[in-house]
Amino acid sequence: MLCTKQKALPTQVPALHESLCLANDSPSGVRYSVQGSLGARIPTCVAGLPTIQTSWPPDVAEAFRGQHLHPLDYEVSVQTGWDIQEIGEGLWDVNPLLETFPAAEVRAALKHLELEREIQLLTRIVEADKEQVQKKDVKKVSRFNGQSAD
Repeated sequence: MLCTKQKALPTQVPALHESLCLANDSPSGVRYSVQGSLGARIPTCVAGLPTIQTSWPPDVAEAFRGQHLHPLDYEVSVQTGWDIQEIGEGLWDVNPLLETFPAAEVRAALKHLELEREIQLLTRIVEADKEQVQKKDVKKVSRFNGQSAD
């Protein structure tokens, strides 16, 4: 990607959950995701490649015809930075730096991020409920004392 303005150069690496998501229907357990028009993340193609390319013998392949046989070890490329090179005055070549990680580690990191997000969401829900209960209690006490709650 070419950039013509220094302000347009990327400074941060996208978060892991912005480009990948967990998927039960993927042999690696991970899919790439893109942002849809309504802001929701949409899973797209399977992420990862097998660490060992396997070729099944003809008799085994025939016995399992129509079934998907996947190796257990997959690797997933994850963006870890940016490679920014100035190729002229006011012109930069920007490419993502990718590192390969075992799919199991990427899945574990995604599960951890998902768990953190759920905890934050539940915490906000509990706090909102507490505020509503406190407001109701204030109104009840005010009515009991014959005062206006507002």
